[in-house]
Amino acid sequence: MFNKEISKKIGNFSEEYKTNYYDIDFCLKNRKAGKLILFNPYVKLEFIDKDKKEIILDEDKNIFNNRWQEKINKTDEYFNVNLETFVKGQKLWDIS
Repeated sequence: MFNKEISKKIGNFSEEYKTNYYDIDFCLKNRKAGKLILFNPYVKLEFIDKDKKEIILDEDKNIFNNRWQEKINKTDEYFNVNLETFVKGQKLWDIS
């Protein structure tokens, strides 16, 4: 959860993205602003427009890559070696 002050500081979800990456982009903007991201494995998010979320546009990938390439290339400081690195056949951070 975040309050209105944080939203004013970092902005809301980016409307540049058509189908994907807006949620990850928002989290990375929070981290860049010095805020922590809490992961709760018991929380389930359900997208209203599920069909839209299934489509990944090259345009969205390019926007995300251009904006966050430096962060993507760094090692994840929160990565736990005890966790799986493959999910549904995709390696973590594999957005190519």
